[in-house]
Amino acid sequence: MNHVIYKWKIKPTIPDEIVLPIASKFNISPLLSKILYNRGYDTEDKIKMFITNDIIYLDSPFLFPDMEPAINIIRKHIDANKKILIWGDRDTDGITSVVLLYNTLKMLGCKPIWYIPQSEGYGLNKEIIDRYKQQVSLIITVDCGISSLEEIRYIKQLGIDIVITDHHEPPKEIYEFKNNLDVPVINPYLENYLGFKDLSGVGVVLKLVWGLILSYDQQIINRDFVVLDVETTGLSQIKNEICELACVRIRNFLAKETFHTLIKPQQPIPEEIIKVHGITNEMVLHAPKIKDVLPKFLEFIKDDTLIIHNAEFDLGFINNSLQSLGYPKIENKVIDTLELSRKFFLLKSHSLDALSSEFMFRHKPTHRALDDVYATIELFTYLYYLQNHKIRFFIEDNLDLVTLGTISDIMPLIKDNRIIVKRGIETLSRSRKPACRILYQYLIDKGETLDAENISWELIPILNAAGRMQKSEVAV
Repeated sequence: MNHVIYKWKIKPTIPDEIVLPIASKFNISPLLSKILYNRGYDTEDKIKMFITNDIIYLDSPFLFPDMEPAINIIRKHIDANKKILIWGDRDTDGITSVVLLYNTLKMLGCKPIWYIPQSEGYGLNKEIIDRYKQQVSLIITVDCGISSLEEIRYIKQLGIDIVITDHHEPPKEIYEFKNNLDVPVINPYLENYLGFKDLSGVGVVLKLVWGLILSYDQQIINRDFVVLDVETTGLSQIKNEICELACVRIRNFLAKETFHTLIKPQQPIPEEIIKVHGITNEMVLHAPKIKDVLPKFLEFIKDDTLIIHNAEFDLGFINNSLQSLGYPKIENKVIDTLELSRKFFLLKSHSLDALSSEFMFRHKPTHRALDDVYATIELFTYLYYLQNHKIRFFIEDNLDLVTLGTISDIMPLIKDNRIIVKRGIETLSRSRKPACRILYQYLIDKGETLDAENISWELIPILNAAGRMQKSEVAV
């Protein structure tokens, strides 16, 4: 066999002072550094994100606008012990989607059933729906359904609820259609979805079951929290004043509402403090005074739990200002992410700057109140998953299925998909699922390694073959 000799042509415009520090820091070759740089990985954070496989960096399931209503419908049927039908597709992506949702619903105490069309063609089918209409109260589609508008209308006319999960391009009519019929649609190609779009069908199902599992944590999910930060004219809570205040109400770790204002202090801001946060005396010249801000602030936070990085400092300033104006101190429950960080992370510094650098926050702290609030939201999310081992285990334990579906549909291995496949190959090699172990052993017996190429060419055709022979139940 003749080996092909490739001659690489590297863009000559990248100076060594850029690529060599990257190569040194990450222990990679200058050549690889240049390739990464040319592909847009031009900062330490981007490279760290590229090589990581931590599921904490997956986009939140609640970025899907219909995630909460979809979960509410599914929970209603689970809690009422109603029968749920999963409607899938016969390729590997559809099969793994069915299995992931089926196993999750079963784990949650439901008795789901599933159906994959064989000779009837792709998608929902009225004749088959009639077969199940007396048995089920909810149909959930996986890897299909986004274009089956007539069938969806028929299902709703029968008095059956339906949730659509799909990753194919939606028709233009879907927006008015789903709103009129009250049908939650989980699809990354809907216009108002702001997360990673190139998910497989089972990748979309992963987000659904992830959100569904989270919904059982009533202390956190579907509750409002207010994340807070202040900037001041100095460090003394008695002598110095607040010059900026920001609050963001979050629900399911996502920002929903913002309160943000500069505040005009009674005394000028010292030059050494201006150098820290950049708030100048000119900037606050026409800002409202603290006495005008605090009533609106109290109205905004209500009695919601507050999340603050270094709560003693921020609340000290706020409570002093409240007391000076005759208001009582804040009695809201407080979660201090600084205290939690000191508990979980063995670092020299637990400042937002240090934590942002360590964990690659997308929102960087800048010593401005609103930026620091968004960094604190990321930290709070990271801390939540760090403490909830069962949720992390659930996600990681099912990445074998999601990896098979992601590779089978030839999804681009970037962002979420890259994390899923990198971690999923590890999961597949030690999977607790008997079928996955058999597939893995098939490669090992042939003396081959487990990687995306071999999964694509050797394992996925085995699963696809069942569907092509109208025997999807064998693969499932």
